[in-house]
Order: sequence, then C-alpha cells, then structure tokens
Amino acid sequence: MARIILKSPYMKPNSKTHMDNYVRHIAYHGGVERPVDSRQQLPVTVFQKKTVEQIIKDHPDTAELYEYDDYLKKPTRANAEEFIIRAVESHPELLDSREQYSRLV
Repeated sequence: MARIILKSPYMKPNSKTHMDNYVRHIAYHGGVERPVDSRQQLPVTVFQKKTVEQIIKDHPDTAELYEYDDYLKKPTRANAEEFIIRAVESHPELLDSREQYSRLV
C-alpha cells in the first residue's frame, strides 16, 4: 500500500531561496526515484558524432573501450556521452581546461 506524506510548513511568500533549497532537499531525499531524461535516448548529436570521430582518430586505443562498442551498437546521446567521458578519463590530455570538459559533456 502506497503512503503519501504531505508536509506543508509555512514559508514566506517571497522566500525563493528557501523554497529552492527545500525542493532540492526533497528531490534528493532517500527513496526518491528521479525521472529518466528521455532526451538521452535520442540519436547522437552532430557535435557528439564529430567529437567521437576525432577521439578515435587521435587515440585509436579508445576503440577498444566497451563504451565505444555500446556507442556503435546504439548511437544515442547517452552512449556517446559515456564514451566521451571514459575516453577523457583515459586520456586527460584531450582537455586543456575545465571549460572544454563542460562543453564536451
């Protein structure tokens, strides 16, 4: 039997920061199921495709990674992202800065 817990404490009407923190706390509370981002199952983006091709060209040993096999079998955004992250972990010289890393992922 599902239980619903409703908590309605008083909050000031203009307390946006407090409300944001409260919602974040509830969202990450134990037992919360986070929704799956359906965009991750969309086909790979042009930028991701070019990035994967460049990584394979510059570092052929990354073609042996399991993430690359997954990407080849099903080229989705999630699989491309996993491969790029794994390749960067194996070859940190791919990134010159944190900004470049955040742009890749």
